[in-house]
Amino acid sequence: MSEVAVKKNKKIMDMTHGSIVRCIVLFALPLLVGNFFQQLYNMVDALVIGQKGTAGEYSAVGSVAPITNILIGLFSGLSSGASVVISQYFGAGNKEKVSEASHTSMTITLISGVVFTVLGVVFSPLMVQMMLRTTEGEVYAPATEYLTIYSCGMMFMLLYNMGSGILRLRYGCCGSGVCNNNSARSCGSAYGYNAS
Repeated sequence: MSEVAVKKNKKIMDMTHGSIVRCIVLFALPLLVGNFFQQLYNMVDALVIGQKGTAGEYSAVGSVAPITNILIGLFSGLSSGASVVISQYFGAGNKEKVSEASHTSMTITLISGVVFTVLGVVFSPLMVQMMLRTTEGEVYAPATEYLTIYSCGMMFMLLYNMGSGILRLRYGCCGSGVCNNNSARSCGSAYGYNAS
């Protein structure tokens, strides 16, 4: 990337200069915050259900937590993998490849989102049965219902993870997917919209 571009947009972090520990910490903090908030989904669900639901419903949220945690980890990993490829092109100053890799990542995300949503909805009863080792009791039905509802939101989780990763890399977003006005204008102009 040229020094002119860096001077114009000071929000872009150049990880090739300065303290490596500082760069890694500054890069990792938004990822940690984003993952923390994603983990809060289950905690908030447990809190709400604990206030209003039965013991079986409360247990249902905890019993499928390993499945939801695996999915969150998988989606974060997919996002990180795409971010590595995009950041390599970005660092090399190859704008065409950055755009191509970003579009490919989002296309794969949309396709994966549909596939994961359908598989999650269809196989929720089987996954819960494998976790609980039974289809009886007061936990199975609410756990299946909770995982089915959770599966319906997988598309949005995938889009969030991939989108925030791309925006952080390409447009100097601060935080976990929260952009400033310059970043939003850059994002629009990269996809052919008038940024003025």
